[in-house]
Amino acid sequence: MSRPTGFIALVCVLCMVVLSHAQDERPLIAISPLQAKKVDPEEVDLISEAMAGEFQNTGEFRVMERSQMDRILKEQGFQTSGICDGNECAVEVGKVLGIDRMVVGSVGRIGTMYVINVRMVDVASGEILGSVHRTEDRELKFVLTNLVPQVAKALSTGQTEDQPVVAAEPVPAPAAPTAPAPAPAPAVSESGGSVWPWLLGGGVLAAGGAAAYFLLLQDDGGEDPAPSVPGGGNTGTSTVSIPVTW
Repeated sequence: MSRPTGFIALVCVLCMVVLSHAQDERPLIAISPLQAKKVDPEEVDLISEAMAGEFQNTGEFRVMERSQMDRILKEQGFQTSGICDGNECAVEVGKVLGIDRMVVGSVGRIGTMYVINVRMVDVASGEILGSVHRTEDRELKFVLTNLVPQVAKALSTGQTEDQPVVAAEPVPAPAAPTAPAPAPAPAVSESGGSVWPWLLGGGVLAAGGAAAYFLLLQDDGGEDPAPSVPGGGNTGTSTVSIPVTW
């Protein structure tokens, strides 16, 4: 009898899954629950889970899930619940889990500053493949979204950092060119008006003074004597009196 088509298709799918896992040569790693030092254990669990997700996102590793790691350790009677901070513990737990690499470390807090110390250990040789020490005086949200990705990237590339990385200071923008100062405005009298009214007033006063002097001469009466001409005689000119009524 021929087997059902559905059964044959299922066998083919299972074979493809097995072959794909057999061909996946990426290292299998596990993130040990980081040790809490003066930090809320729930915050440390969030940081550990976020770090496992960041390693998965790099595409360079196969990451063992936390639930699977806890189940294997429980079945093997391991009493430390996977919490390791030393290399020897990482190697021992890693061999029990059957993984290639183990990420161990701690998260501490001093005041408002978070301190993260993590290492990637090769389970077969016990060699430290990467070590990162970072500090950040920010809230937990920033640590999860910015600091943890930086730590995961540094460990995945095999970096060893003994000192916290200090962010570069921003370069100040070039100063805008200064506009030339405007030319000073012409001086204006305190009254705010023009000088022409003053000149016109002075002319009127001068004309009035001349008229007054002419009238005073007419009040003296008599006619001005005609100027004498050398050799006798008169020049023939006369003075005309203009009557003025006051």
